[in-house]
Parts: sequence; C-alpha cells; structure tokens
Amino acid sequence: MWFRVKGIDNEGKLVSRKIDADSETMAISLSGFSTARLESVKPDMFAAFLYEAQYPTPTLRDQALFLSSLSSLVISGQNIQEGVQRLLAINTQFKVDKAALDQAITVSSILTALRFSPMAITLAEVGEQSGQLGESLSKSADTLIRDEEIKAEMGKGVISGFVMIGIGFLIFIVAPLMFGPLLEGIMAEENVTIRTGIWSEILVGLKVFYISYWQLAIGMIAIVGAFHKIIWKYMVRVPGFRVFLELQLLVRSLRFVMAYLPLYQAGIVLDKALVMLVRQEKGDNEKILKEMMVSVSQGQTLSHVIDTDEWSGILRTGFSGFEKLEVTARVTVLENMISVLRLQQGVFSNRVGVAMKTIGMLVALVAILSIVFGFMIPMQSLKPT
Repeated sequence: MWFRVKGIDNEGKLVSRKIDADSETMAISLSGFSTARLESVKPDMFAAFLYEAQYPTPTLRDQALFLSSLSSLVISGQNIQEGVQRLLAINTQFKVDKAALDQAITVSSILTALRFSPMAITLAEVGEQSGQLGESLSKSADTLIRDEEIKAEMGKGVISGFVMIGIGFLIFIVAPLMFGPLLEGIMAEENVTIRTGIWSEILVGLKVFYISYWQLAIGMIAIVGAFHKIIWKYMVRVPGFRVFLELQLLVRSLRFVMAYLPLYQAGIVLDKALVMLVRQEKGDNEKILKEMMVSVSQGQTLSHVIDTDEWSGILRTGFSGFEKLEVTARVTVLENMISVLRLQQGVFSNRVGVAMKTIGMLVALVAILSIVFGFMIPMQSLKPT
C-alpha cells in the first residue's frame, strides 16, 4: 500500500514523500521523518501508478550490471555513496527518486530507493550483516542474470501463444460485426432468396450479441476477473489445462531455490531465510511461504514443509533427505535442482505456448468457418425472386 507522508526535511522545507509500505507505522519509519518533523500521513490510492510511471523499475539486466559494478567498488574499498553517484551518472537509463536516495545510507536502502529486485535488496542485507557485501552483490548480479534468462526462455513460447489467442479472438469479434449486418440485410430483402444454415445463424447471432448485449459481455469479463483465482483453480485440473499448472509450480519452485541458495551459502538459518523470502513475494507465493514459516517454527524440516502439492515434484524429490546431507552436498543439490528446474521450465513453456496457439487457432478457425459457410457459400445461392 502507498502512503503520502509530509514532513520537514533537513533544510527546514515542507516536503511530501510517497512511501510503499505495509502499514502507516512502517511508512513513517521509511520516510525518514522524526516524530517532531512529521506533518501528516495519508493513504495514496494513485501513488503506485504515478510513481511507477515516474520511476520505473530497472530491467533485470540493468540491475545486474549495476550490482556487478557496485560489487567491485565495495571490494576495492571505495566510498559507496560516491561510487553510486558515479554509476548513476553513467547509467542514465535509471530514473531516480533523489529524495529517497538522499535518505539512503546503507547499500540495501540505496537499492530500495533505486527500486531494485527484492531479492537483490535481501542479499545486500545479508552481505551487510555477514561482512561479505561485495560477494553478496556479485551473487545477486549472477542470480538476476539467470532470472532474466529464465523469463526470456519462458516468454518464447508463452508470448507467441498470447499473440495467437489475441488474433483468434480479434477475428472472432470482427468477423460477425463485418459480415453479420450484410447477411442480415440480405435475408431481410423480400425480392431475393438465399440459402442459409447453422453457420449463418452463428454469424448473425454473434453480431446481435455484440451489439445488443455488450453490457452483458463486459459484466461476464468483470465476473471472471473478480473470481479468476477460483475459476483458475478448477480449470487447471482439467486434463487439457494441466500443463499450465505444471508450469506455475515449476516457476514457483525455481524462484524459491534460486532465492534460497545464496541465503543458505551465506549461513542464514532457515527460519530467518523464510522471513527474507516472504518479503520478495506477493499473492499465493507469499501465503505459501508464510505457512512454511509457521511449520518451521513448530520444528518441521524444510524437506517436510516442501512436500506438498504447492511445489513441483522435482523440488519435492530433490529436498527428500536434504537435512541428512553435508553442507557442500546440500549446495550441490540446490544447484542441480536449479539446472533441472530450468530445463523443465523450458519444456513446459513450449507446451504452454503450443496449447495457447492451439486455442487461438481454434477460435480463429470457428470465426473463419462462420465467414465461409455462413456468408460466402450462402452468397453463392443468392437469387432474385
């Protein structure tokens, strides 16, 4: 949630800051205003959209390059604030909230002001606590590059599938609106005869629906949007849609292992690691990790809390007996799981792309058949009476 916090800055001027926080108390803390300098705190419903437009989140590749350069500065012992300013002067693609950056002292707070990935911020905090900040920033850069590669691989199949579905539904909407009125007008003429069939009725029926009942269509879309999670929960259990669920589980599992590995290597204990990982997630993933936190606090092991239907079978198998392994063996297991999950994600991304293309082609095919058999062929039978 976003808040607009007003207060007096160090120069005695009244300034307003937009803060993304879970609560009003956290917003006040993040604003940097002391209680004496605080003027007001109000929820800001439009701040998220405006802030995103003004200060867009840097791409993962830009973040990785910045972190790699920052890691070198830290390792060489240079002044961090000066180094950050030099890097920002070079990387002009970063749109910086200078007010937030001026208040940032630690590297993790600087990355927060620059709107970096939660994973990068978490690893920076780990590095600051462990005294290995340079190494943590370097690992963070490697993880972000790997994350971008994964998203690019997934996008190859899924994006093309979305395009095909979009084309299919566009034809399905445009065709009845173009040919439906023409056919309806000819059928209404008294001095001509035309032989029509079921496809003609579909064409005209869709035209009538789009024109006369568009409010109902919008209402149906709104209902689907409001209950999409419930609808999706049952849709993915249908055999033809199972591939979408498998991809979702693979992505969730891969994100978890990639984020957990550097924390484990840094010596962060499981319960603390889960607290850090929760801050990186939203929605269902956040809920699942919070449930894991509760189970771990009750004494359950990681291999036990992972063994649920919320995770990929690869992850559940990989973590089986995890606690019995030596430290180096655990790292090897985590790295191997990342490799296997990436390969599987590529496979299922292609399958999802094929499934989406098939759906789009079927929708487009129905629209084209309605044109051919509902309009073009009946037009061949057009005769004057």
